[in-house]
Amino acid sequence: MRLSRESDYGLRGLAVLARRPAEHVTMLAEIAEAGGLPYSFLSKIFRKLAQHRIVTAHRGAHRGYALARPPAEISVREVLEAIEGPDLADRCLVWDRDCSPRRRCLLHVQSAAAGRALLAGLERLTLADLGATPRPSGYRGSARGAARGA
Repeated sequence: MRLSRESDYGLRGLAVLARRPAEHVTMLAEIAEAGGLPYSFLSKIFRKLAQHRIVTAHRGAHRGYALARPPAEISVREVLEAIEGPDLADRCLVWDRDCSPRRRCLLHVQSAAAGRALLAGLERLTLADLGATPRPSGYRGSARGAARGA
């Protein structure tokens, strides 16, 4: 179950929102800058998150994004499944490219059990937990394009 850069950026952007006051609408450019994230890629991710009702998109004079629910009510698992797809629990932890439903690797049964345990832990981890975690010191995100609006 290898996660994509899209999931990394999505979680980092949501952690920025989780640190803001409840229902605070934040322009995407601010989220990108605060998280050190590329604006154009984050824009695509946040559209997907809005479709899954994790964030709400606001248009007009006060445009931007806000969390759809309190951060303590949004699990990391919910976010990852919105970004990566609902089959996240079925993906192999050992051989993500060579293992498929038609041709399972020898470790797939054990991998699936470990994956379910990992997802159970991610169900308990919320955006409130991520919002309380400071940005890693070695992170080298890019804020290219952050000068644009939401």
